[in-house]
Parts: sequence; C-alpha cells; structure tokens
Amino acid sequence: MESAIRVASTNSDEEIRQKLMYHIKKMQMPIEPEDLKIYRYDGKMKISMQYDEVFFITWEDKDYDLHTFHFDATVERTY
Repeated sequence: MESAIRVASTNSDEEIRQKLMYHIKKMQMPIEPEDLKIYRYDGKMKISMQYDEVFFITWEDKDYDLHTFHFDATVERTY
C-alpha cells in the first residue's frame, strides 16, 4: 500500500485497486476488492482495508480456531 500511494497521482483508483489486489491474492490474504477502500480529497489520498485472519491448528482431521486477529491497514499521503 505504501508503494502504491507514492505513485497514486499518476494512476486511477481502479489501476491502484487492480495492482493491490494482485499482491493481496498472491499473499493469499482474505480480502475482496470491495474491502479495499480508496479515498481522494483535498489533495490527499487514503487507502485502507480491514480483514480478519484466523489462527488455527488441525488435530485428527479437525480444525480448531485458536485466535482471530483483526487487521486494519491504512496509509495516507498528500500529493
């Protein structure tokens, strides 16, 4: 997200979304395109996403959820 926002003034929101979603899917993060929020206002830009990752173990062919981690990633930049 940091790299994408640095060059955001030369890309459309859709181009930014496509580039970020490529990397998100590559890292197998549980994020859909609509979870990725892109805002432009007053010469600033903000990109954010929220998602949950479940830490689990498998024992005797059954999954046990141990903890759910909530992530709230946000970057903001003036351009």
